[in-house]
Amino acid sequence: MKKILICLMTLILCFSSLPAYAENLISALPLNQKMEFSLNEENEQWLLFEAPVDSLYNFKVTCEDRYAHIELFDKTGGVHLTGSSGGIHSLAGVATTEITEYLHKGQYYIRLTDDDFTTIIATKIDDNPYMDAEPNDMPENAKIISFNDWQYGCVDGFREDASRDESDLYVLDNVAAGTYGVNIESLSESIWSCTLHFYIIKDSGEAEFVASISPEYNPLEEKFKINSSVDLPSAGQYYLKMDGRYDARAVTNYKFMISNGGNEVGVYPKTQTASTPVGVKLNWDGDAAQGYKIYRAAEGGAPELISGVIYGNSFVDVTVNSNTKYYYMIVPEGLPQITEINENAANTVETETILQPENAENKGFILMQIGKETMLVGEQTLEIDPGRGTVPIIQNGRTLVPIRAIIEAMGGSVDWNDAERKITLNANGHTVVMRLGEKEFTVDGQTKQMDIAPDIINDRTMLPICFAAENLGCQVEWINSSREIVIVF
Repeated sequence: MKKILICLMTLILCFSSLPAYAENLISALPLNQKMEFSLNEENEQWLLFEAPVDSLYNFKVTCEDRYAHIELFDKTGGVHLTGSSGGIHSLAGVATTEITEYLHKGQYYIRLTDDDFTTIIATKIDDNPYMDAEPNDMPENAKIISFNDWQYGCVDGFREDASRDESDLYVLDNVAAGTYGVNIESLSESIWSCTLHFYIIKDSGEAEFVASISPEYNPLEEKFKINSSVDLPSAGQYYLKMDGRYDARAVTNYKFMISNGGNEVGVYPKTQTASTPVGVKLNWDGDAAQGYKIYRAAEGGAPELISGVIYGNSFVDVTVNSNTKYYYMIVPEGLPQITEINENAANTVETETILQPENAENKGFILMQIGKETMLVGEQTLEIDPGRGTVPIIQNGRTLVPIRAIIEAMGGSVDWNDAERKITLNANGHTVVMRLGEKEFTVDGQTKQMDIAPDIINDRTMLPICFAAENLGCQVEWINSSREIVIVF
């Protein structure tokens, strides 16, 4: 996926000069001043941004349409550096997106594409933890590091002195032979990644290559990230080299940690998390038939087991509090109980929650995916339409589902009146009544309108899940990257 992304961006978004029509659309984007405008007939706006100094910069875009999209180009040579898109937020009612990128002093093009009223603001971030505290890009300046300690850095493909190898160099002393955890995050929002190389220092003083590890693109978090392990074959001193891509002005902010304690490395599955308005979505690799348990700890707190045995590879933690940092560990069934979870423990994933409703305790969830016959109800995997193989579909921008098993999974009931072609849903103290082919429906006796009517598709009655579930007191969230629907009840 990373290779495809890079190839597409390179082929499509590099240019030697601006499109002819864009030359008259350039506006200067100042720092710390919000610009507001309606996009032109070409549905785009080109801005010229001048970075006054080498630093980290943030560009935030909002739009009163379905999507906001921004792209950043190096003016010299037209190299595409990064881009970002954001869909409309169901609570805020506007589309937002932003990019944060380390830029050298100089001029850059920004391209905004949409067809509605848009605002943008550029700010300089003075507190950048990824800027190197010391110049460790030459062997004699290699930084001595310890296990279980995050290292922050910035590797830069823009080299004024071609004789210098723009990499960051580290040394691990007194290493015993064994397997160690490796966590790497490439934190720039660009398409560029980084690679960590391991070398053992021989008695002769020469460095012998051992292994390389690169973060992989995580579509849920929209960045490069890996939680892996490395086998170091011999005791002694190891030399680590972090490389970035050698492209014009391609800068990668990163953090990494080598872990040597707390848990057996390499046993736990690689895990991804995504914080959504209804909770934290977790996905992990591994054989679903093996069974897994989920441990969670709030920052500074003790770990707690938050699930039974899950025979699958997904879970949604809906019992979380807003704006709280949590650490998760997915543990295969049969392994010892976890006694510590923190950012220094191997195979741990960290997530910061976003907006959450009140009363985080005692909630259940249903997780469905477009085109998939089964759904996850808490820790159980069930058929959405038992014995018939019906799957959720998208029609006219709405998700339609066979509703009976879903409502029953949340403790409700479904009644069908064939003479009136009427479906009655009861759950959570609410009653929703819909009729086939009609957009008008009632909620606890009050008449409402929806933008799509219930329909019969392939001999199955399909209802719009958003209108049904939300009016039964549930919270519904769409995860665009994986085409999944989360219902919290």
